[in-house]
Amino acid sequence: MSIRFNCQKCGGTVQAPDSVAGKQGRCPRCGHVMDIPQPAEEPKQIPLAPEEPQAEQGRQDQEIPGQLSREKQLGDDQAATEKPASADRKIDSLIVAYAQALADGAIERADQLSGQLVSYGAPAAEAVERMMIEQLPRPELADLPKPVLLEFLKQLRSQL
Repeated sequence: MSIRFNCQKCGGTVQAPDSVAGKQGRCPRCGHVMDIPQPAEEPKQIPLAPEEPQAEQGRQDQEIPGQLSREKQLGDDQAATEKPASADRKIDSLIVAYAQALADGAIERADQLSGQLVSYGAPAAEAVERMMIEQLPRPELADLPKPVLLEFLKQLRSQL
């Protein structure tokens, strides 16, 4: 297994074997000497909740057809208001991919992703702002130092 982290100087992604955790090493991109962090703890498994009793399941089975018939009755206006949730997820995933591309030094890929985000307009800018003020970064971006991630997001925001 290996440790993956970012250089404090250039922000580049560094991979090191577990055996060098706690020692010092040089960034392969810029040569900066830094402490190699300890590997992240494995997430603890959470047991599944017990199955619902049959009576509760029967009640839910009765609710589903009612929900389906209400959904069929929705007009185009209601359906349009439900689509933004999937658009928001798409925007968020594009922003995450953009930051990961920059962290990996894939500038062309980051440019392509920012071009896709520009097509979303104001919702994309709002999503970037939201990510900038989040206290905890998205799990996919947890290995990026917060200042580096903020700079990536500021750069993206200026393009939108």
